[in-house]
Amino acid sequence: MKKTTFLKWLFIPCIMFIAGWFNTAFADDYYWIGGSGNWSEFNLHWATTSGGAVMHTEVPGADDDVYFDANSFTGPGEVVTIDVNAYCNNIDWTGVTNTPDLAGSSALYVSGSLTYNPAMTASFTGWLSFVSSQAGNTIDFSTLALSMSSVQFNGEGEWTLLSDIDLSLMGGSFTLTRGTINTNGITISVGSFQSWPGTGFRVMNLGSSVINCQWINIWDGGSLTLNAGTSTINTETNWFDGQNLTYYNVNFEPTWPTTIMIMGSNTFHNLGLSNNNISEVIFPSNATQTVFDMDFSGSCSNLIPVHSDVTGEAAYIKKISGTLQEDYLILQDLNVIGGATFITDHGIDLGNVTNWTINSGTGTTLYWVGGSGNWSDADHWSTSSGGAYPSGETCLPSDVDNVVFDANSFTGPGETVTLDVNGFFNNMDWSGVTNNPVFASGTGNELNVFGSLTFDPGMDI
Repeated sequence: MKKTTFLKWLFIPCIMFIAGWFNTAFADDYYWIGGSGNWSEFNLHWATTSGGAVMHTEVPGADDDVYFDANSFTGPGEVVTIDVNAYCNNIDWTGVTNTPDLAGSSALYVSGSLTYNPAMTASFTGWLSFVSSQAGNTIDFSTLALSMSSVQFNGEGEWTLLSDIDLSLMGGSFTLTRGTINTNGITISVGSFQSWPGTGFRVMNLGSSVINCQWINIWDGGSLTLNAGTSTINTETNWFDGQNLTYYNVNFEPTWPTTIMIMGSNTFHNLGLSNNNISEVIFPSNATQTVFDMDFSGSCSNLIPVHSDVTGEAAYIKKISGTLQEDYLILQDLNVIGGATFITDHGIDLGNVTNWTINSGTGTTLYWVGGSGNWSDADHWSTSSGGAYPSGETCLPSDVDNVVFDANSFTGPGETVTLDVNGFFNNMDWSGVTNNPVFASGTGNELNVFGSLTFDPGMDI
């Protein structure tokens, strides 16, 4: 029995070695010749040597290296079209001349490394998938703007990026489902930056990279190791599930007015919420965001509500030391932990806020001028009755300010004041208005009264 067992364990490695030898022994080099053509036309374009006349008898396979060089193209702008799902080990465009183009819309599967050349273009719109099972692979897209729909990593291997990746032209995605990516300090600009659980481990080493994306979707699933390094993620998304992971800098940069919703208990070096299109920030109740720093975009003309997603249940923000001061915030259902000092001047406390110092500003009286308009338009608010319109004011009423609508507010019948944002004030007085004005509200906007409210029978609501 011992002798049989020994022979069995000797036999298995031998078979594995032989299989690996056959795999390597039958890998070929493919050289493109003859200018424009389709990937599938092996008898016309795939030679066994650079510029050679002996052709391969089939298209490249997953173990074969393919080369595009100075002997591949004879005229300017010639095109290689990927017309079928294509496979190769390494793909290398070093040394090409005449500015060729890689085109097509079928998928390209690369088992090794990829090297583009600045003296080429890449209008290829298909799916590029890296499927190596080995370490030491490199990816160099040179300085090219890419039109690919997706770059995916789905192998047990390791890849190091040597150049910036720009998929923003067509909003392409960058996806890790298996393997290890070293972003190596480069910039990645994509429509979607994502990682989904696959059949094996996933490691993202972000180093000092900058990632610009419209959407970010990172799902842990128990198989992801995210090493954030000193990276910066700039995203246009309004919904972020951090999956309880640790990030470095994450900046929300929406291109339209929106509410930012953050899910999970996450850790950030800096959580950037200072984009002017951010109208509200919602944190998950009973979850903790740990930050070294955090910034908002509040101003006297744009008070930012910050609260948990469940009324009456606090979200937790943890900062170990130092002082965080962010002004012009409307705070509710937040609990600061960790020992740092949090201060908001010109803030509004809507309740259930712990360990956050909120200082109200000095109140004033603001008069409506200029007839019809939106509450959020500061030019309709003047410090004097009948003041000039536009008033030149930059601030909206807050919880310590009194607001007055009077005989000098409206110049024609039925003019309308529209509450297009949540409104805040101490006292509101419509006494003495003329011209039968209308006070209307947009959908979902709230009027927050901290003092008294007086309407007038000569108005409509």
